[in-house]
Amino acid sequence: MHRRSAVIAASVAVTGAGIIGTGVATAVPAGHTLEFRSVTSSKQVATCPSPSRAGETQPIEACALDGKTLYALAPAMIATTPTAARPERDRTSGRWTVHVTLAPGAAEMVSRYTATHIGEFLALVHDGVVLRAPRIASQSGGEIVLAGGFTQQSATAVAQELRG
Repeated sequence: MHRRSAVIAASVAVTGAGIIGTGVATAVPAGHTLEFRSVTSSKQVATCPSPSRAGETQPIEACALDGKTLYALAPAMIATTPTAARPERDRTSGRWTVHVTLAPGAAEMVSRYTATHIGEFLALVHDGVVLRAPRIASQSGGEIVLAGGFTQQSATAVAQELRG
């Protein structure tokens, strides 16, 4: 079976040439489940509420790691524990990314969803906090590449937390 990998770039600003990542990741909350939720809306806020502890089947409001963006999110389509996560520096751009490997069942669900929702925003939520809310650039599968605004330190922290 051929594994597909797609770059999912953190995106708020989008240009005709592609996606521009914004924001800088910092600390990641405890826990290891990664939820995939459709973004229904977002807005800039002065302060964020505490992370939601609503179940995966409930819509939630959740803040981004930057503490400045509040997202309204649909119930989780997928909730999974990644099988691997690692920081990596992109050879072309030099930017730091986090490569997240999903279990086969979760990878298939993500592949089906991203194939039919290209151009839409999909939040990756970890313990009630939005790690990234990227615009889906292409169909994704067994490995997802989180890009946009990571430093080496923040990419390493996110990867370590997702690995457990």
